[in-house]
Amino acid sequence: MFLSTEAIVFRVFPFRDSSYILKAFTEEYGLKSFIIRGSKKSKGNMRSKTQALNIVQVQWQERSQNELSYASSIDLKEPFKAISRDVERSSIVLFLSEILYKSIREEMQNRSLYHYIKNALLYLDVTEEYSNFHIAFLLKLTKYFGFIPLMDQKGKTDFFDMQEGSVFNERPDHEYYFSPENTELLNSFSGMNFADSESIKMTREKRNAFLDDIINYYRYHIDGMDEVKGHEVLQTVFS
Repeated sequence: MFLSTEAIVFRVFPFRDSSYILKAFTEEYGLKSFIIRGSKKSKGNMRSKTQALNIVQVQWQERSQNELSYASSIDLKEPFKAISRDVERSSIVLFLSEILYKSIREEMQNRSLYHYIKNALLYLDVTEEYSNFHIAFLLKLTKYFGFIPLMDQKGKTDFFDMQEGSVFNERPDHEYYFSPENTELLNSFSGMNFADSESIKMTREKRNAFLDDIINYYRYHIDGMDEVKGHEVLQTVFS
């Protein structure tokens, strides 16, 4: 039986001779892997279709539960325009693809998460302001992972405790917390949409330090999450 679903590309790995394994987050089936048969003629075309976080339509023939399925066709569903030709936007996408690949592991349908990612990418492709996009994206994504930061809107609090996922007036007695400056930034981003988040101005150093804390927050709550390296490229691009 042939099946078809929309999917967001996470990673592509070489597999045997000229074939590849595509790991993608699908709208209907959650995280899924496919084998792509390759050839010298189709290699360039397939590479352009399976760039990081491309939105594609995948068709495949279902096999037994423990076997990888062979993709019979992969087509771009929502071709990006600005992302594909803009160094800054494409660097953001590469960074976010690393985070998503290392954090999403569910092999079950999660349409709300799928559509959050898809709509955010489509927004990034058309907006003219995106210097804070990756930060806002990661903070909003915590809602779907179950560790959204709980901020105190009533008064000043100095420290965001990563373990508790909440803010406190006194510094925690462990190393997993945001500095007062980054806690204030976290509170500023709370509840903001992508467009409004661009009103938050940060120096390169402050943005990098804040992003480091957010990544550490992810790594604390997601078991076995490997070291994230893509933000080093972002630091260079946005310098």
